[in-house]
Amino acid sequence: MHLAFMPEHTLTGNIQEHRGFRSKILGNRRDVLVYLPRGYRRFSRTRYPVLYLQDGQNVFDAATAFAQVEWGVDETAQRLIRQNLIEPLIVVAIANIGDERIHEYAPTRGVIDSSGKRKKRSKALARDYGRFLIDELKPYIDRKYRTKREGEFTGLGGSSLGGSAVTNGTPDPAGHDVATAENKNPYRSDFAREASASSISIPVG
Repeated sequence: MHLAFMPEHTLTGNIQEHRGFRSKILGNRRDVLVYLPRGYRRFSRTRYPVLYLQDGQNVFDAATAFAQVEWGVDETAQRLIRQNLIEPLIVVAIANIGDERIHEYAPTRGVIDSSGKRKKRSKALARDYGRFLIDELKPYIDRKYRTKREGEFTGLGGSSLGGSAVTNGTPDPAGHDVATAENKNPYRSDFAREASASSISIPVG
């Protein structure tokens, strides 16, 4: 008899869970976790900048992270805020939904599997994913939490294909402030061009 090893949860600080957050644009649901900085109080008027991170399973918790290795964003934020190296911020971790990840993060219909008789191509949903972030998730977070809503206080980030999604897939509506996301490890294939840094727009209402 073999017992499966279940890694322990490693969430640190005040993290709120929004299970099964629905997207009408993408037609699916995903989990969203929100890190609130120390000092975030219900009756305070203080507002905070927000960082949105893709592949949310990896951001805070080893129990859900790929290969059980989390990014440690919660611990890092706690430490840097405590040392006054960064201002307090809210971090939103947006889970991918498994097999759909490559479709939602890829900007064009590139080949993702050529082993069969017919090549399997990406659905190229990155721009729809960007609309989900802008039109559905960000307004919800702004209503639910005391955020600084302007583009200059809003950041997007991701690793590998998640980084490509935020640099290549987010719409650029005219007249909105711009936030910059940098992809240090760009995803390379026939459908995702190399990206080192790109300006993306966040509507500020």
